[in-house]
Amino acid sequence: MLPTLIIQLNHSLLGINVEDILEIIPLPKLQKTPSPSEIVAGYLNYRSDLIPIIDLRSALGYSHKKHEIDDLIAILKNEQFFFGLILQDMIGIENLQEVVTPPNQPITRSTSFLKTLMFKGDVVFILNPLSLFNLETAVQDDQVIQEDDRMLEYSQSEEKIFSERAQLLSQPSPNVISNHKTPLLLSSMGNNYYGINPENLIELIPFKEFTPIPSSPAHLLGCLSFKGTTLPLIDLSQIIRNERGKIAKDSYILIYTFAKFKIALLIEAILDLIYIDVPKSFPLPQESSLNPFCEKVIYFDTHTIAILDIKKTLASIQMEKSYE
Repeated sequence: MLPTLIIQLNHSLLGINVEDILEIIPLPKLQKTPSPSEIVAGYLNYRSDLIPIIDLRSALGYSHKKHEIDDLIAILKNEQFFFGLILQDMIGIENLQEVVTPPNQPITRSTSFLKTLMFKGDVVFILNPLSLFNLETAVQDDQVIQEDDRMLEYSQSEEKIFSERAQLLSQPSPNVISNHKTPLLLSSMGNNYYGINPENLIELIPFKEFTPIPSSPAHLLGCLSFKGTTLPLIDLSQIIRNERGKIAKDSYILIYTFAKFKIALLIEAILDLIYIDVPKSFPLPQESSLNPFCEKVIYFDTHTIAILDIKKTLASIQMEKSYE
């Protein structure tokens, strides 16, 4: 028995092995780009990756059918890329039994299909999704992405739903960790955004009361009791912006451990956990005031985010030397 997602195309039943599917999502607003293949309906910013979305009907030679608000997309992945298939007229997911098809059956000789299964007396042709996808359909760096003007076919309320879905899907999923991406805690200080690498981070706790130290440097807020030990509490905002960090309900304390010491760092706000492609980051301009603390910046969801180097930040106040 094989768990299979079943789709009806005209009078035929097609299936996709559920194990090939990463996620099934409602159809969002797509972007378009000049493409060598007519089967690409558009492109989607999926979890911070721009991926091609294939119109399954067109790919298999069926006439185009207007995309509806209830249509779905199955997200799949080959060895190198994520891509999506638009699903129309989906029947559901069923456990199907494999049947033997005569070798001269035309459709079984097609590279688009892998095998046939039975569903309530009807034959289901199991799709080979990777046969529909090749490197030509992957978005290229020099391609210009535009809004999909086919969305003009829809009402304002439908367009709003499509757009809201696209915005939501552009955010990294908190439940999915990409093997080729680096996690960052997305934080804010003042009007700027920062990414903090959680390497050497042992705990993230909501802000709690601390004991001030008289006549201490501006960046040293005081001492913090943490699991039976006393840690120095450092104000990151004071180091980076030369301004006292604001304490609010979304303020947190980061507990870091290094070879010779542990330390607590106050951060004004933690907004999210994101995943980035390190090769897509950019070096800071030499004249940037953040150079003592950061090495790179990334562009994420229309924001410029400076990636903080905690070790460099602490070295700027000679915190490590004080523990030698």
